Amino acid sequence: MKLKKSVAALVLGLSLAGSASAAVYDLGTITPGTVLSDFSSTFASGTSFTDTWNFSIATPLESAGWISNVILGTWYNITGLSASLFTSSGIELYDLNANPASTADTLYGSGTFAAGNYYFEVSGTATGPNGGLYAFSVTTQPVPEPGTYAMMLAGLGLIGAVARRRMGDKA
Repeated sequence: MKLKKSVAALVLGLSLAGSASAAVYDLGTITPGTVLSDFSSTFASGTSFTDTWNFSIATPLESAGWISNVILGTWYNITGLSASLFTSSGIELYDLNANPASTADTLYGSGTFAAGNYYFEVSGTATGPNGGLYAFSVTTQPVPEPGTYAMMLAGLGLIGAVARRRMGDKA
């Protein structure tokens, strides 16, 4: 009889504690000019999750993006939304929560990345009555060549010389 009560208490305790979820997604190879937008799966209320989004970068690129808690009325919500970018060897490169522009519900990040393999890890707990859902969007562009910077500096120097000459003509 005691064994039955103990097993029943254990099952009840585990069901009240919520569940965990882990999904792995493969975004493939990302190239300059790529725009990605997607949604996570819907998580049941009380579910803690950690999703992994794998991707490769073929050539160096600049990227900017965001991950956002999708709050639909009072039906869906995620607390403790967190995201970080890692190299394929598990070295954390960027914690989106540490970005000053990030909030509890929207995390922002940007940077210049070398060719290689990476992954994002997104985690949180679904707390809405119908669970939780998050969305993300990423935009990429090629890294400017060094010659582009030289041309820009030459152009700025030319504009400065013209402005100086005009100021001299007025005096």
